[in-house]
Amino acid sequence: MIQFAPARGAERLKQALDSFRSHFRGIPDRPGFRDKVSGVSAPAVRYVIYFTPRSGSSRLTDLIENAGGCGSPREFFNPTWMRKNAEFMGAQSLRDYLNLLTRRFGHTGVFGCEITSGHMVAVFRGGRRFSELLRPTASIFLIRENIIAQAVSASRMKQTGVAHNVGEVRANTGRAEFRYSPRQIHYYLGRLLYMERQLEGFFRRAGVEPLRISYEILTDNSPQQSVSRIAAHIGARAEQLDGLDSRHQKIGDELSREYVARFRREHVRLVGKIDSYREPILRRLGENP
Repeated sequence: MIQFAPARGAERLKQALDSFRSHFRGIPDRPGFRDKVSGVSAPAVRYVIYFTPRSGSSRLTDLIENAGGCGSPREFFNPTWMRKNAEFMGAQSLRDYLNLLTRRFGHTGVFGCEITSGHMVAVFRGGRRFSELLRPTASIFLIRENIIAQAVSASRMKQTGVAHNVGEVRANTGRAEFRYSPRQIHYYLGRLLYMERQLEGFFRRAGVEPLRISYEILTDNSPQQSVSRIAAHIGARAEQLDGLDSRHQKIGDELSREYVARFRREHVRLVGKIDSYREPILRRLGENP
């Protein structure tokens, strides 16, 4: 593993701190909501999109929701938003949260979610408990082939505070505030590589064989192709593919591409090591389990 000790340590610390959050303490029960979903059967299809940040996961969720029939794979286990979701449902524990959540968002028989390795550690203390509680029936692994561009995207989001461009395209989103920072790019590279390694380790230990896709594959394929492939993999049927599109637009522009090219020029040896390290992962993209 390429050494990114400070970034790796920072990611471990963040996951550890998030694991101490109180997601359910003091939340009042909501009997009305509980009664409403209690008659809903647990979904037969429960799929997970494992992803790394800035890989196009929000756009993919938007496409899947717009198509219908394949659930709403949102970040239900993101520690930042999880307590708010728990309060809405009156969840009293993690097991209760999952029970209410899967029925509320899986009423059509299909439940989907997105999760990072950090979310798994923070909320479930690891992948084993996550698998035991959710019992996924299908798995998808979403990464970005151009991890330098991914790190630049993370750097841009950190500096500008703009995570997504939804609706009308705003060509200059965050552009004025965005500065080239090789140190910050290096930092995010370390965190991204660490999260990839965590997920690959989880797949290996749990015997999980996910459908492997990438930001680039999603970009090259039409929305209809992407959603159809996912629907076939999870065992569901998309309801509406005609005219399918997403409101999410790319934030990256020529400035982002310039910073990617500059970092590659200035860090040839490092980039070469990263490419060699990730080659086996990238070679498996597109594999059907």
